[in-house]
Amino acid sequence: MGPSGSGKTTLFKCLNGAIRNLAKGSELYINSTEKKIPRVGYVEQHVHQTIVEGLSVGDILFYAFFLKNKFSDRNRLDGHIQMTLNELQLDSGILDRKFGDCSGGEQKRVAIAQELMGLNKPSFLFVDEPTTGLDSQAALLVTQCLKKLSTVYKISVFATIHMPNDETIRLFDQLYILAKGGICIYAGRRINLRKNLRHLLGVEVEPGKPPIEEYLKLASNGIEDSRILKLSEHTLELENERLMPFQDRMRFLPTAMPRKFKNFSIGDFILQFYRLCHIIFFVESRLVLYQLLCYVFQYLFLSTLFDHSMIERSSCYSLLSFNSSCSEVREDGEKGDIYINYQATSMLFLTIIQVTINSILFIPLLKMFRNEHQNYWYSMSTFYWAFILIRFIETSFMALIITSFIYFPTGHHHIDPDGMNWSRFGYFFFYIWIACVYYQSFGQLLSVLFLDHMEISMIVSMVLFAVLSLTNGYLMHLKHTDNILIKLAARITGTKEITDGLLYAFFGLDRCDPSTHYSTKLKGFDVDVDNIENNLRTVYINIAIIRVLTFILMYIRFSLRLNISKLYRSEQSLRSKDHNANRIESDEDGNDNHIEKQMSTIKSNFLNTKETSREKDDSELNFEKFSRHKVIFAWRNLSLFDSQSIKEIRSIEESGKSPIENPNLILKDLNGQFRFGTLNALMGTSGAGKTSLLKILNGRSKTRISDETKFYMSKYTPINICYLTQDVSGHLWPGLTAKQSLIYASKLKNCDENQKIDHIKIAWKLLNELEITDTADTMSQNCSGGEMKRLALALELTSVRMPNFICIDEPTSGLDSNSATIVIECLRKLVHRNNITIVASIHQPSTEMLMIFDYCYVLARGGVCLYFGSPNHIPQHLIEVPETGWSPEIDSYPVEELIKYSCYNYTDELVKKFTEITKIKILKEDEEVFEQTQQIIDGIQMNRTRFSMKSVWFLLCRYSLCVKNYLWIYLIVYMLMCLLYGIVARISFNSRIALVDGCIDLEEDFLACNLSASQMEQQRWYTPGAFYLMKSIIDLLPIVPVLLIYITIINIYESVRPGIYWWLCFIMFLAVINAQGCAHLLALLNLNRRMIDWQATILTITSISYFFFLTLLSNFYNPIGKMHYIFQFLANFSFIRWANEAIMLLEYGFDRCGSKQIQAVLHFMMIPNDQYFYRCLNMLIFNIIIIRFLAILLLIFKSRPLENRRRRAKKILHHHQQMKPCEAIIPGLASHIEFSIKQINI
Repeated sequence: MGPSGSGKTTLFKCLNGAIRNLAKGSELYINSTEKKIPRVGYVEQHVHQTIVEGLSVGDILFYAFFLKNKFSDRNRLDGHIQMTLNELQLDSGILDRKFGDCSGGEQKRVAIAQELMGLNKPSFLFVDEPTTGLDSQAALLVTQCLKKLSTVYKISVFATIHMPNDETIRLFDQLYILAKGGICIYAGRRINLRKNLRHLLGVEVEPGKPPIEEYLKLASNGIEDSRILKLSEHTLELENERLMPFQDRMRFLPTAMPRKFKNFSIGDFILQFYRLCHIIFFVESRLVLYQLLCYVFQYLFLSTLFDHSMIERSSCYSLLSFNSSCSEVREDGEKGDIYINYQATSMLFLTIIQVTINSILFIPLLKMFRNEHQNYWYSMSTFYWAFILIRFIETSFMALIITSFIYFPTGHHHIDPDGMNWSRFGYFFFYIWIACVYYQSFGQLLSVLFLDHMEISMIVSMVLFAVLSLTNGYLMHLKHTDNILIKLAARITGTKEITDGLLYAFFGLDRCDPSTHYSTKLKGFDVDVDNIENNLRTVYINIAIIRVLTFILMYIRFSLRLNISKLYRSEQSLRSKDHNANRIESDEDGNDNHIEKQMSTIKSNFLNTKETSREKDDSELNFEKFSRHKVIFAWRNLSLFDSQSIKEIRSIEESGKSPIENPNLILKDLNGQFRFGTLNALMGTSGAGKTSLLKILNGRSKTRISDETKFYMSKYTPINICYLTQDVSGHLWPGLTAKQSLIYASKLKNCDENQKIDHIKIAWKLLNELEITDTADTMSQNCSGGEMKRLALALELTSVRMPNFICIDEPTSGLDSNSATIVIECLRKLVHRNNITIVASIHQPSTEMLMIFDYCYVLARGGVCLYFGSPNHIPQHLIEVPETGWSPEIDSYPVEELIKYSCYNYTDELVKKFTEITKIKILKEDEEVFEQTQQIIDGIQMNRTRFSMKSVWFLLCRYSLCVKNYLWIYLIVYMLMCLLYGIVARISFNSRIALVDGCIDLEEDFLACNLSASQMEQQRWYTPGAFYLMKSIIDLLPIVPVLLIYITIINIYESVRPGIYWWLCFIMFLAVINAQGCAHLLALLNLNRRMIDWQATILTITSISYFFFLTLLSNFYNPIGKMHYIFQFLANFSFIRWANEAIMLLEYGFDRCGSKQIQAVLHFMMIPNDQYFYRCLNMLIFNIIIIRFLAILLLIFKSRPLENRRRRAKKILHHHQQMKPCEAIIPGLASHIEFSIKQINI
């Protein structure tokens, strides 16, 4: 145990062998009876990152058992799993539940269970933060399970914990407490804690307070505190005395804790192969199906854009006779060029998907592998080769689908007069399969290189895609280029050989008789028909090199253990007390100046804040005095349904059951009220409905509330709300210091105020009030967890019109006891000083922490209120229910006793009695509530802010700082990759192509049929609007210099068309704004979804498919005028089309051809005249407006939930109830008319 920054996790890694380069003088020992290398198990804190959430618990334990044991032990599987579940107190029904659907406590225990699947249990089990994020009862349950494991299997269990209660501490055999600075201040049993404090420091802990809380408070002071040094010296002395008698039984470890990894075995390989099949093809089948859907859609769409008659021409000509007409040669060449465009476009989409997607698809499985490999599940080669084989199978299936949808929709099977040519289809399939495997290899290499930097992996993959596309031979004829670098790159990459194979499959195989005919297309592309298969050797070698390189990098990253420094045993087996004490003292002396300087800085800041505190005027002070302890918000009969309904409002009475007996309710008939100037704790076990109630209280949940629910708000002042989520990283901007964050928050929140405001004074005032003045110049991302929580709260309090009702979700989650207590104490000071109301949900409160709150609201499982009142009255509340058997004489803390009952279900008799007593107490205050409040149908309303250009400017400045101090590395990589792409493109193409005007002379070229192939080949603090405007501007700022440099690099038309540079800049700038808007729109469509690792892959596939779709409608591959009318309409919304056509007009239009010439390029694109250029510019601007309008609309919809839902529903219901019946009568249809049908016989 210990505060944040004391080195708990680092100590863990030193002990389990993860860190091997220990400092000189470090000594590790192990029991000499342990002849073999001890087996170590490690359970990480974030278990959802190391276990596939879609797998069922039964499958997880099944695979873990067989990977950790021999196949001959398979008969013991069921019994071992059931025994482990019993030891971890897990119901057998959990085996059929998906891991992602389990609660936090269940996930922790399942992660422990899979490490215990081996019949030979590990000697050491390290569990990092097993109780973080769990309520007290769930944390106690997990600790009980660990205790049982250590007792039954004799496992040494090491667990780091942050906020232990006394009942949890009782379960540990040994406590090891670290202070800040990495120094041990206690090592021993729990029962000696109180005695140790009294004996060494003279501190007498109060009877109702656990002594561990006092220790953790001391530990937060660090080594500069004399009490810490005294405790550490005493601890070291006792440890030496305790270990000296066992010196002969201990074995020295010269290379730290040895780590041995499992060797490769066929059994593990087969099981791993089966497991990955299950994960990829079944658990994550949606991802595979989504990829297939994108391929099918794109290739079907692509097939509709091209004329299917393109396959009818073979481009074969006789070697003996030349009797082809001019029109036949031209038509044959045109059809062949169209087909090559079709094939090139198909391979372009395949390349970008395979390279980009595989650069991120491997990452989630690598994280899973990293955890399992270090825990001795299987060898690295077992995982790697099983994964490669699975990907080969998946790739083969994908390649078959891709080949089919490239081949059949365009009629390739009708090429041969004798019917389907399976050899041709086989060639297509083989070369597409080779391309998929090859490009997949690049993606997997990038994912290993950039495992923790997915964004960089994506950027690099896009540049790699561009290079591979330039060297594959489709975009340029490599034999016509004089550039040595391009030819060398093409020879190294080998992509030209894949292109040659696909061209041969269409133009060469069974098309031309080599003895009498030749193919002009194969000759033009320099395809070596005689060595078409042998030329793939470069591709084979490259695939092998990349795969081996990936394997080596994985080995270096996950398996290689270098012992750079070796440990040496000192002359004395165990260090003396004096040696260590001297070392500690020297550290202290060395830090004296730094500590004094830091303390003086904090003191000066504190004095400054005294001067800058805002003085309250008389009216504000009078209102605070008047409203203090009056009701600010109350609710009666609050019930929340667990599902949506077509009805806007529903009544519980419709179900025929009382709220307490209705199982379809998350919250059941809750009553309560909060008062001005109070700090309120919202407590309860997981599943009790704390978060749901918190969202209703702060106005973020308006639906599914029952019709009987009533809300009451203070009639004396409007309620200004504020809500802080559990993960405060979304509230903080990395790259800004704490002071800068507060200054910009103040500027944004107060930009509409007429008075002059000193934002620096406000920042210092809040830093002082929340006791974080020492973080003023610290980057927000570098603050500790507790400092981040307080800084996020300070940001919301910078407004002159400070929020008076604040809801905070889990402000102490992930913090050690002392940091959590400091956070709550700061909240209490803030509440009492400013007369505001704070509601905070907490999971594992210590006794000391809970006593800081003014009121606590305790929910039991099922959403019923177990207690509401002051923490001091909890003992009396327990006594009022005699069935609990609790009395002050019992050695049990009342707070922990009450939390234990909150874990019971709402159907429990004791819970029902607690609920009934609490309800009676709350309703006694109805008269006061009705007097001080007024009923509001929809509860608290969301804050509203008007659009302001001032806020846009402040947002720009803030984001600029974020980029400068934090995002600069990503920005630099992005800019360099863009420029690299421009340089590659400039090097690849000969600048002389700018001199070719593409004009056909009507008197010569048209009649002479000499349009040569070479000629053709060379052609809330602010509004969503303010935020979106800022985001759009700031994203464009780094693009401008890159764009200018990029166009400077690729501009080869300046000599032909002077002044084209600035037109190109303008057109490209409009295109970039369009592309940025599309990216924003796609990101917003995925907002508020459950973000898992696979979601990034789906978003990437969607983005690539969308932009490729726009590219197909860009008039680049096929003239828009020849497409179907629907596609012509959709092409109006392709900004790539308008940018492409505008650039083509600049290069080849505006009188570049003479009066008797036709511009071939523009004629092919069906561009009518030069005036069309201005239409392109207008359409680019039109698309910007459309895309941005949709994006801002979607952002507003996402950021502002619909309000006044109940008021609207009641208004509609009242309208229908007041409607008068229609007086018109239709004979035979009125309900009061009797009629009969008579049969008439004629």
